[in-house]
Amino acid sequence: RDAFTNVLMTHTSQILSTNDLVPNVWHHLQVTNESGGTDLTAPYGTAMVRCQIVFFQPGPGYPGGSVYIDDVNLIKTSAPDPEITQPPTDQSVVYGQTATFTVVATGKTALTYRWLNSGGYLSNGGRISGADTATLRIANVTVADQDFYSVEVSNQGGMLISNPGFLTVLDPGIITPPASQTKFEGQSVSFTVVAAGATALSYVWNKNGVPLTDGGRISGASTATLTIANLVAGDSGQYTVTVTDSAGSVTSPAALLDVVPLAQASNVLRNRGFESGSDNPWIRFGGGGLATTNVNYYQTTDPVEVYDGLYVSQSYNAGTWNGLYQDVAAAPGQIFTAEGWFLMAGQEALTGGNEAWLEVQFQNDAGNMIGLYKSDYITPSFPTNVWVNLRATNIIAFWSDWSVVGQTNYLVAPPGTAKVRYQVTYHTVTGNGSVWYDNMSLFLKIPVTLTCWRTGENVNLSFPTQIGVNYEVLYKNNLEDASWQLLTTLTGDLSGQATVSDPIGPSRRFYAVRTL
Repeated sequence: RDAFTNVLMTHTSQILSTNDLVPNVWHHLQVTNESGGTDLTAPYGTAMVRCQIVFFQPGPGYPGGSVYIDDVNLIKTSAPDPEITQPPTDQSVVYGQTATFTVVATGKTALTYRWLNSGGYLSNGGRISGADTATLRIANVTVADQDFYSVEVSNQGGMLISNPGFLTVLDPGIITPPASQTKFEGQSVSFTVVAAGATALSYVWNKNGVPLTDGGRISGASTATLTIANLVAGDSGQYTVTVTDSAGSVTSPAALLDVVPLAQASNVLRNRGFESGSDNPWIRFGGGGLATTNVNYYQTTDPVEVYDGLYVSQSYNAGTWNGLYQDVAAAPGQIFTAEGWFLMAGQEALTGGNEAWLEVQFQNDAGNMIGLYKSDYITPSFPTNVWVNLRATNIIAFWSDWSVVGQTNYLVAPPGTAKVRYQVTYHTVTGNGSVWYDNMSLFLKIPVTLTCWRTGENVNLSFPTQIGVNYEVLYKNNLEDASWQLLTTLTGDLSGQATVSDPIGPSRRFYAVRTL
């Protein structure tokens, strides 16, 4: 067949009729040429070869039946000269951009190229270049350029024409879609799209499919750049833009905006509340998945409850070990706290010996565990239909009997740490049931360096802060005092720095900062 699938030549094997076929015996059929030989030479203009098996029944009333076919071979005994090994492929190009078609061919002598479309052979000049090379370029494409493009490859051995690649010109089209972003509450965000079309473009930005309008904190809702000021958690969602010209409209892929509450700013987990609607970057094992309130508890008409947002994650007893985890790069000496919100629904509560928990593993470069902390266990006696905050505070003797050997709120990465793994584990022992969890947190706590200086009759205390982290500023008049006294509490903000003043008293005073 040629580049447009027209048949140029046909060869067949022996035709077996009902009388020729011996039941339950494999018959070997071989396609032959006009002289009875088995070499089938592709004629001039060939672009493809089709191997086809035909079962023919003359019409109604004739016997039916079937045949079985196996081990069908089409063997290339010699390479054509020239030979096209990679024909041009279909292209979709935005109006005004450059389209590129490439062919890969081989031959025993020097090759020449002539590109063509439905209007005939192309020549260099104007917007076209490479018309006599292996790569054709069409600059500043318009809808009129939309066509099939093939290339004629020639040398001393002959000539053949490639399969065509089709050029689709997108009018309008999006060149650069808006990109997903993560911001903190109180910050601003801008989404930008780069698009092109034959006529003037108009823009409509959408959040979760609903068109936006200018006003309040929103500006640029009908331009190429959307800006939202003073972000709040409710601004999280999927943002798209619909671009329109006289030829039609196109909507961009969605960009995800994740507005992180200040209280979660030091949370090193991504997709902490599963609000992306997918597990990524979590790794799930065993039974589980994501759900919304549109889903009912197993074999009930009761809708699933989420802690907040739209999505919640579930693990159930599909295997011995079930759950999900997320790995985060870590270094020795770093300090973490870990917590999450868990629900055991009465509609599908744990039974038998099944149990679940939150755990944090510190691992070395080889992936070996060198530290382990767990929360309290979720068992069949766990409260039902109420969200409970669990923290990984139990120090586990993973090197011996896996017993609890102590408790701490602060999880310190031991020497050799390369990563920290935050994991929900569901262990099937006997029984059924599932656990639900949401708003997972692994907070990195950065040690504080306190700087003091005097201004007039006050001493000023300054230290770097993490956004959303709570601090207690403490003092002692004597280092031998049994306990520290509370001067004030504060929460780190977007400035990343805190300064506290204390009037100078009649005696010396010592200060410390506790990170909560």
